[in-house]
Amino acid sequence: MEAAYELNPLVAFKLIVYTFGALVYLFLMVLILGNRWLRRLEWLLFALIAALFLWNAGNLLALNVGLFYGVGPALLSRVSRLIPFIGLILIPPLLVQVHLDYLAQSFAVSRIARVLSGFFYVPLFGAPWMVGRLAGRLNLDPLQALGGYTKVLAAWIVAALVVAVAINARLARRRAASDAALRWLHAGLLGLEGALALGFGWAFLLRPLPQQGLGGYAVTSLMLVAVAPGGLVAFWIFRYNLLDLRVQRNVLYSVAAIFSLLIYINFMRRLSGILEAHGILPSAVTEAVMIFLLVICLEPVK
Repeated sequence: MEAAYELNPLVAFKLIVYTFGALVYLFLMVLILGNRWLRRLEWLLFALIAALFLWNAGNLLALNVGLFYGVGPALLSRVSRLIPFIGLILIPPLLVQVHLDYLAQSFAVSRIARVLSGFFYVPLFGAPWMVGRLAGRLNLDPLQALGGYTKVLAAWIVAALVVAVAINARLARRRAASDAALRWLHAGLLGLEGALALGFGWAFLLRPLPQQGLGGYAVTSLMLVAVAPGGLVAFWIFRYNLLDLRVQRNVLYSVAAIFSLLIYINFMRRLSGILEAHGILPSAVTEAVMIFLLVICLEPVK
C-alpha cells in the first residue's frame, strides 16, 4: 500500500504506473464481461483481474489522498488503505486457482495438487488482524503498520508466483508441439512471473522493509512489470480469442481511445499545475497548448 506526502519524480512515476495498471485491468474486466455464458475459469479470471484492479486503483487513491491532504481524514485514509489491501490478499489464491484450472484443461490435475492449492487460502484467516493494524495505526505508513505480517504477505505472493511459473513452464513445453501461439503466451507469462517472484523476494524478503510506501524506483518498476501479464492476456484475447473470449474490434478501439484520452487529460492537468507552481507557464496557457496539440494529432492517430 502506497503513501505519499509531496509530489516528486518518484511519486509522479508511481502515479503513472498505478494509473496505467488500473486502466489495463479495468479494460480487461470490461473485455471479459462483454461475453455471455462465462464458465468457471472465466469467472475466476475475472475475479483475479478485479483484485489486480483494486490493488492498482487503491494505491492510486492512496497516493492522491496523501498528496491532497498530507494526513487525510480518518475515514478516507482507512478506505484508501483497505481497497489495495483487499486486492492484495485476494491475488495469491486466485492466481494459483486460475493457473490450476487452466492447467486442468490440458492435464489431469491430482487431488493432492488441488488440496495443496487450498493452503493459499489459509492466510486469509489472518485478514481481520491485518485490517485492524491498517485501520488502527493511521499515523504509520501501511507497511510499518502491518509489522511482521508484511513478510508473510510477501512470502505468500512469491510462493503463488512460483506455482504460476511451474504451471506455465509445463504448459509451454506441452504447447511447443501443438500450438506455437499459446507456447509464446506461456513462455511470456513464465518470464514475467519469474521476474516478479525474484524481484518481490529480493525487495521484501531479503532486504529491510521500505520506510515510506512500497519503496523506490526498483519496486515501482516491478509494479509496472506486474501489469505486463494483463497486457499479454488482453492481446491474446484480442488476437487469438483466448479461452474463446471474443471482442469486436470497434469496441476495442473505442475503449482504448477513451482510456487514452483520460490519461492525456490527467497528464495535462498535472503538467499545467507543475509548470504554474514553478512559475514557468500559467496553467491556462499549458492547457490551451496541449488541447491544440491534441486537435492537430487527432486526425493522423484516427
